[in-house]
Amino acid sequence: MLWEMEARLVTVTKRLTTLLTASVLAGSGVADDRIWTDTQGRKLSAQLLGIESRKAKLRLANGRVSEVELEKLSPDDLDYIETWRSNRPERISWPDEIDVRDDVSVETVKEDSANSEFVYRTKHFEFHSDEKIANSLIKDFSLAFEATFAAVAALPLDLKPEPPQGHFQIRLFGDRFDYYAAGGLLGSAGVYVPLERHILVPMDGLNLKRVGSELRKNNSAYDNSTLIHEITHQVMHDWLKHLPPWMVEGMSEYLSALPYSNGKFRFNESARKNGLKSALARWGGARRTSYPILPAESLFGVNSRQWNQATGNAAVLNYSSSMLYVYYFMHLDGRGEGEGICAFADAVHQAKPSAAPFLKEFEAALRGYVAKIDAAEKSGGTETVTEDEIPEILLVPPDSIIFKKGSPHERALARLIGDRTLNQLSEDVIAAFSRDGIRLE
Repeated sequence: MLWEMEARLVTVTKRLTTLLTASVLAGSGVADDRIWTDTQGRKLSAQLLGIESRKAKLRLANGRVSEVELEKLSPDDLDYIETWRSNRPERISWPDEIDVRDDVSVETVKEDSANSEFVYRTKHFEFHSDEKIANSLIKDFSLAFEATFAAVAALPLDLKPEPPQGHFQIRLFGDRFDYYAAGGLLGSAGVYVPLERHILVPMDGLNLKRVGSELRKNNSAYDNSTLIHEITHQVMHDWLKHLPPWMVEGMSEYLSALPYSNGKFRFNESARKNGLKSALARWGGARRTSYPILPAESLFGVNSRQWNQATGNAAVLNYSSSMLYVYYFMHLDGRGEGEGICAFADAVHQAKPSAAPFLKEFEAALRGYVAKIDAAEKSGGTETVTEDEIPEILLVPPDSIIFKKGSPHERALARLIGDRTLNQLSEDVIAAFSRDGIRLE
């Protein structure tokens, strides 16, 4: 038991109707260390972190976080908690769950078997398939698309996703070679193309099965985590160039790791912990007792070009580490409400106008260069494009410019890290996950 193990403190049962009705973390500013005493006079030095499910969440002197039932706290302790709650900063509101099952309808835009063109539309998405897909799979895709949109919109980061020209576009391919021909990356399970603002997905990566002339879910193997990952990129399009690569990918991994089923994401503490552990098991193996994580100094220093060049285990470590850092900033940093990442998002929002001229010039140069390449490919060899023709602005990864030292975006990142060094941040991350029962190394 907590009191015997940590400082030989034990039970009490006393009043406090208002505290006994607390069922969620009353998240507030983390309190100072104090001495907690029960009616038997035994004492414990600890720091109050919050109130959750009728329990006080305490950080002990050894750094471990434990929970104590409110009924077992002394009257003085309960008075302290009442005062603490009344003085707390405004709580950051996180969703407990996202459920769109009753809100999603699907419109059939076109079903043309002769030309292999099947088009369906929901409120925010339009998806095109070159193969006939079962009605149950159409519904499943629709729920996953709209639930991911709703989940991103519900995060307390004020992301405000908006589809371009009415609907986000998704292209689904029955044949992987058609996926590659459309611009899919070799060996990938899906890709978001920011320049075109559409997602490309080879359906063999979703583990579907063919029944007669149509594709259906293979319930034992069906995996829509790639869809959730890429949709997160797509609905966060207006933020992608304003975030460092590790956060761009970490956000998508964070969402795809949350427990999801049939249009419903679960964000509550127990569910997201289980989702995280399942994701780590997929990344590193179910039998591992600890998982690797890159030091913040290494991960935060990776620019977008270096990220895209990483392969094999290096790429896996980039993605899994990014997921862990985003999860930490969302739920474990500070008082555990994501106040740091919310402050970062607000600062980035304020910094966006400063990067707009550069990003406009960068995109224009990129579109021009891609058009030259397309023209050369269609010329049958009469036209060529050499490396000397690459515009100078494309030679440097855009995030290296946007997050250069002293820029508004670099100052925004400092809001996230606080007064810690990157080494101290890495230590904080490992310690926080250790308290949550996840060992990192």
